Amino acid sequence: MYQWNPEWERVVIRSGGRDIVLCRDRVTGMYVCPRCSDPDKLCPEGQRIRGYIPENTTYLITEEDVISHLRECEKGIKSWGYKPRYEEEEEE
Repeated sequence: MYQWNPEWERVVIRSGGRDIVLCRDRVTGMYVCPRCSDPDKLCPEGQRIRGYIPENTTYLITEEDVISHLRECEKGIKSWGYKPRYEEEEEE
């Protein structure tokens, strides 16, 4: 049986002239939404946190996913727990 044992590191993504500080798992490469999980608690600067898996957060695969998700957060759109927009368009 495989059990995920993340190792969180603090990273910075640059988007639109703005630096976004967030946490990335060194094991899987997944990012955690910095609005859902506080980077100062999950991956404090200069430290690596092992084994903690945040709940009620959004996990993202690429930097583009992070940027897209944060844009949706700023507009008040929940980008998880709902059907993607393209599925709704196909049903019409």
